[in-house]
Amino acid sequence: MVSIISKTKYMSGLQCPRLLWFIVNEPDKIPPIDEETQFVFDQGNEVGRFAKILFSGAIEIPEGGNAIENTQTAIKQRKTIFEGAFSYNGTFAKIDILKPVGKQEWNIIEVKSSTQVKDENIEDIAFQRYVVEGSGLKTRSCQQMFINNEYVRNGEIDPTKLLQQEDVTDRVSLRLPLVENNVKEMQRVLALTKPPETSIGPHCSNPYGCPINEECWAFLPEHNVTDLYYFKQKFDLIREGILRIADLPAKVKLSEKQRIQKEAIKKGKPIVNKKEIEEFLNALEYPIYCLDFETLGVAIPPFDGARPYQKIPFQFSLQVIKEPMAEAEFQEFLADGRDNFAQDVVKALRRIGPKGTVLAYHMSFEKQVLKALEELSPRDSLWLRSISERMGDLMAPFKEFWYYHPDQHGSCSLKAVLPCFLTNKGYEDMEIKEGIIASMRYYITHFKDCPKEEKEKVRRNLREYCTLDTEGMVEILRRLEEIAK
Repeated sequence: MVSIISKTKYMSGLQCPRLLWFIVNEPDKIPPIDEETQFVFDQGNEVGRFAKILFSGAIEIPEGGNAIENTQTAIKQRKTIFEGAFSYNGTFAKIDILKPVGKQEWNIIEVKSSTQVKDENIEDIAFQRYVVEGSGLKTRSCQQMFINNEYVRNGEIDPTKLLQQEDVTDRVSLRLPLVENNVKEMQRVLALTKPPETSIGPHCSNPYGCPINEECWAFLPEHNVTDLYYFKQKFDLIREGILRIADLPAKVKLSEKQRIQKEAIKKGKPIVNKKEIEEFLNALEYPIYCLDFETLGVAIPPFDGARPYQKIPFQFSLQVIKEPMAEAEFQEFLADGRDNFAQDVVKALRRIGPKGTVLAYHMSFEKQVLKALEELSPRDSLWLRSISERMGDLMAPFKEFWYYHPDQHGSCSLKAVLPCFLTNKGYEDMEIKEGIIASMRYYITHFKDCPKEEKEKVRRNLREYCTLDTEGMVEILRRLEEIAK
C-alpha cells in the first residue's frame, strides 16, 4: 500500500528520511507537540485569520472527508478558496489561499507568520504546486504572504499593512522538477520494514528541531565533539569515529577557546584567567545594577505603537549592589494589562540611579529591549539611551573563556554557567525554565481570555523565574570577585 505524502510529511522527509519513517510507521515514538511549537502554530493561525480578511466573498473548505470533493465544487464558482484540498499520485495538500486569475488559471498564496521568505517555504510551495497541477488545475503564479515587521499598530489591526506579499514563482519553478522523485524516494523509505540508518548532522536542527534527536544522538558520550565551541567540522570528526573532545588528535586545529575547553575537560576542573577577570571587575562602577528583562515577541502587535515581533518588556528583575561587599537590594516589575505599558516599565526602571554600571547577562539583548522601549515611549528615549550606554556584560568572562568549566559543555549562557557556581539553585524544578516559555505564558494569560487563578499562578511563576536570573548574576559576580583575589 502506497503511503500518502502530505506537505507536512514531505517537509519532514526532506529534512530527514528517518524522521519521516517514524512519523508514519511508529507515530507513538514521536513525542506530543511541545508548548513552544503549539504556540508557533497558534501564531500562524492568527496571522492566517487576518490574511483571509483581504479576500472578500471567498469560499472556505471545511475540515472533513469530503474536502477534496468540496474543493472541486468550489473551483467551478471561480471564487477565492481558503484551505482547498487536492490529491495526486499518492500526495495530498491543502492550500492556504487559491485565487482565480484570468479565465482558467489560479494563484497559489501561502501564508506564513515569518517576516521573510525562507528556503524551506519554497520547498513547501513547490510541493503544493506539484499536487495542485497534478490534479488538473492550471497555476499562473506562486506567492508568499508574510509579516511586515515595520508595521506599527494604530487602532484595529490593518491587514493591508500588517501583511506583505512576494512573488516566488521563479524560485518555486526551480524546485518543482525535483518533487516527483523526492516523493517516490519518500514512499520507498516508508515501505521499509525498519527505519533507515541516517547519520546525525546539521539537518537534525535545520530547518526545524527534530523530535527524535534524543534517540539518534544517544550514542554520543559526555563531552563529545558536538559540544566544541563554534566548531564547524564536528560532524566530519564523528564520521571519522572521533567522538570525545579529550581524544582529539593533534592534527585537528583548535581555536584558543576550543583549546581551553579541551584542557578543562582533560583536567576535570575550570580553567581560569585571573588577570582578565580582575580587569573586568575593575571596570565596573558602583552602584552595580544587575538587570534582566522578560519580553513579548508576537506576530500580531498587542497594542498601539507596537510592531510585529518587537521585544516588548513586560517584566524585569533588578538587584542593586550599592558598594563592594554590600548586600544586594532586590526590586522588580511585572506589567498587568493589555494597553501599552511601556511608560509603566520606564517609570519602574527609574530606580536605576544616574551613575554606576548596569550589568546584564548577554547585554545585546537588554540593549535591544531598551531600544524597543525608546520606540514605545519616545519621550524617555534620552534617559533610556543613557542606561544602554553604561551597560556591562556579565557574560564577557565566560564568552571570552577567562573562566571555563567542563560542565558548561561549550555554552556560555546563564543557564550553562550558573550550575557551575551554584549547586543549590537551578531552573530544573521551576514551572518556567526558559525565556520563550515566560513570554508565551504571559501573552496567553494577559492578552487572551484566561481564568483568574491561572493568570495569578503564571504571575507567581514569572516572578520566581526572573528573580533567579538576577540572583544568579549576583552570585556569579561574587564568585568572580573571590576568584580574582
